[in-house]
Amino acid sequence: MTLRYLILFLGFYVLSYGIVLSYRAELGVGPWTVLDIGIARNLGLTLGQANQLTGLLVIVAGYLLGIRPSLATFLNMFVIGEFIDVILSSPLCPPTRDALQDAGFARKRVYLPLWPCLSPGLFLLGYLHQGS
Repeated sequence: MTLRYLILFLGFYVLSYGIVLSYRAELGVGPWTVLDIGIARNLGLTLGQANQLTGLLVIVAGYLLGIRPSLATFLNMFVIGEFIDVILSSPLCPPTRDALQDAGFARKRVYLPLWPCLSPGLFLLGYLHQGS
């Protein structure tokens, strides 16, 4: 059981990092993240808090439709939002697309492992943005 929850939390972290990467890259995000961004901007919440609020509303709607949420459902709602806020406030948070250009990463395609596990994504971002 412990291994299953360890894998679950690892998945939550990877999913949260993906949300932050797509948000910071400024190349477009998924529809749920668009909703979270709109809620965050209009209610003065962080992106993670907006993600949690959206998750809570979906859980309540599902419950009203007869779907019984599990512990993992509540963990998903809470933990992913917390991970998003922790990653965004971390010094290891990936920079925005403009910050990458200012630093010369995008133009020179310099590969520096400043962000563990993200370096290939940053290199790809710089390579794709090189033509514009």
